[in-house]
Amino acid sequence: MGRILRSTGVTLVALAATVALGSCFAPNPPFLQTSSGVVAVSVYDSDIAEEALFHGVLSWGPDGCLMAGVGDEATLIVFPKGTTLDQNDEIVLPDGVHIRPGDEVGLGGGSRPPNPDSKTLGAIPAECLTDEIFYASGEVAE
Repeated sequence: MGRILRSTGVTLVALAATVALGSCFAPNPPFLQTSSGVVAVSVYDSDIAEEALFHGVLSWGPDGCLMAGVGDEATLIVFPKGTTLDQNDEIVLPDGVHIRPGDEVGLGGGSRPPNPDSKTLGAIPAECLTDEIFYASGEVAE
């Protein structure tokens, strides 16, 4: 009996260490939380060369997600992996460009309907999803 308990104890310690180390390397959540709302960010590097251009004004949607456009024309924007926030809650794209709600932007990327199995969209409030979602590549057109 003592040998079984020692063996089980060693297994539990090893399992606990694995879980603890695994949580240290867990990916960032697929959104950034600002003082005003949620900014959707992809958890994947984009290897698709999409060449669409989205032009609109960034604004907070009624459900607290950053959108481009207004009302029925609003589209959820998913920013590329590596997007961060600065100390002023401005969005910093991977190339260092700073944008914020109220800015009129032209973003490179492509639109797709929401995929319910997406790891990026799974953590975003369902109310924020739009019929088409624009996946920004990080390129900003003036």
